[in-house]
Amino acid sequence: MAWPKLEWLELGATHGWRQPSAITLPGFLPLFRHCPELFRLSIVIDVSQLAYELPSDGICHRSLSLFEVSNSRIEAPGAVAAFLSSVAPQIHKIDAWNTPTLMGQPEAEKYRERWSERRTK
Repeated sequence: MAWPKLEWLELGATHGWRQPSAITLPGFLPLFRHCPELFRLSIVIDVSQLAYELPSDGICHRSLSLFEVSNSRIEAPGAVAAFLSSVAPQIHKIDAWNTPTLMGQPEAEKYRERWSERRTK
């Protein structure tokens, strides 16, 4: 299944998810393959792994420029940076924990800082 004209996908990113996401970074690879025009993705993801294996098929999505990760908790900013830089090198902005609903949560600052570390790697 492909949505070759899909440009923007948002799944509950404004208010965050109440439960942890089961969507991982490698889980985006089929989306990147089948949605070549996707430039904005807003979703909660599980980035709790400390390392990510880069895809062997050399996928490189060049349209995605805005990645909104809502209340995604990040444990290893360097590993996330390496993966995203490889598969989606055109991302120029990652927005995390940055809505009025999410900014008031106790862990917001910690995770917003970690996502900020990812942007500067």
